[in-house]
Amino acid sequence: ILHSDDQTVNQSFACPDPYIGYIYARCYMGQLRTNGYCYKACNSGTWTRASSSATVKYPALGHGENYTGACVPIYAALSYSGSVYFECNDGSVISTGGCYADCTAGVIKDNGMAVEYNFTIEVGKTADVICSPSYWYGNVTLLCDRGLPEVYSGSCGQPCRATTFSSEATRDYDMTTPDIPHGWTAWVTCPEEVSGKLLLKCRSNRLQVLNGTCGERCYSRSLDVYGATFISPTMDHKETYQQDCMSPFLGKVDVSCEYGELTVTSSCTQGCWAGNMTIDSGALIVYPNMVSGEE
Repeated sequence: ILHSDDQTVNQSFACPDPYIGYIYARCYMGQLRTNGYCYKACNSGTWTRASSSATVKYPALGHGENYTGACVPIYAALSYSGSVYFECNDGSVISTGGCYADCTAGVIKDNGMAVEYNFTIEVGKTADVICSPSYWYGNVTLLCDRGLPEVYSGSCGQPCRATTFSSEATRDYDMTTPDIPHGWTAWVTCPEEVSGKLLLKCRSNRLQVLNGTCGERCYSRSLDVYGATFISPTMDHKETYQQDCMSPFLGKVDVSCEYGELTVTSSCTQGCWAGNMTIDSGALIVYPNMVSGEE
């Protein structure tokens, strides 16, 4: 290599296999000056962790090369999700990611009842499963948490068989209820002594009122309000009814029943009765009955 005062004049030499890179050299006053680097390659290998029964094999990699490998269980009965990313850095393999156990087919308990699933649930995923022995006993959503299934939502419990039910909501009258699976709801008609409906939910052989009310009926009666005179029908608790206003009134009368009491609201607006009038020219105008706003 000849002497050179120009620091930008260098000769390059490729690193020998299996190294990667270049060495740059120049001669200055009889001295060899070099820079650059030869990077080591990485041998093939197998990734594993003490907490995991899965392995990931990776091939020989040159410096800067990378590889992503899938998780392979050591035992055939196991299942793993995830992957591992490998990158070679000057002879050292750097890895990120991991292998996480799936939940293979099995049985767990919820409220003392079996929840059996005959399929694999991937880690971090959910699955809907019916409680044993049938849907009457509820259903749950299972979440796989690194090999351990857990109940994410729902529950198992005893169904509510057909029976009689009474509470403050039924006005203490006996209500006949149908069979209701655990965790399900049903609208049930109130006892015949009253009227209305209740939304019942079954919670492990116990009924809970979620919505609705039972109340006394409102029997037919004569009503005289602004703009209307009429006889209201017999109405169930929470039932509503509308009556048209009498001519020449316009609008409706709203009637509602709650716990045996009627609420009556008139929105009738007054019209004009038939008559006649003399206008400025002396002409006599005869007009019929007209509702409010009519011309």
